[in-house]
Amino acid sequence: MLLLFVLCSVVLFTFIAIAIIYFKLIYPQKQLYNKFRAQGISAEPFVPLVGQLPEIRKKRNKDEQMIYQEELVAKHGNVYVFGFGPLTRLVLVEPNLLADLLSRNNATNYEKPSDFVSAFQPIIGSHNLLISGGSEHERARRMLNPAFHHINLKSMISIITDLFKN
Repeated sequence: MLLLFVLCSVVLFTFIAIAIIYFKLIYPQKQLYNKFRAQGISAEPFVPLVGQLPEIRKKRNKDEQMIYQEELVAKHGNVYVFGFGPLTRLVLVEPNLLADLLSRNNATNYEKPSDFVSAFQPIIGSHNLLISGGSEHERARRMLNPAFHHINLKSMISIITDLFKN
């Protein structure tokens, strides 16, 4: 009788664990993947939990990460979906779409993920360009903007070139 109880407990525990993994990790990402595919966005095959990480690892071991990215762009175009571990990711390589995404006009449409903020906030604080949002982000961006003016960047080309030669 005790053996039957233990066996039923193990089966129930296993079933609950699988259900939690499915509904917390796999199902939401599959739904996101399906929404992208329904919009006609090309994608690598959906592989639960690992995504394309095994292929990425193989290419990294051969020092061919950029070749892999170029192969994906050649296969799918400048916008595609692929799995990065358990997460479904939309990749944009189209300059116009990236410009639209990063423009100031759309800053309020894109929020930083809460797990990203909670991971980096203890390390770098909350009042900076990377973590902040809204007016705080705009203030930090205005402060940094002059450093990236094309005249300043032109003066750094020789320094950067020398660093890469060494």
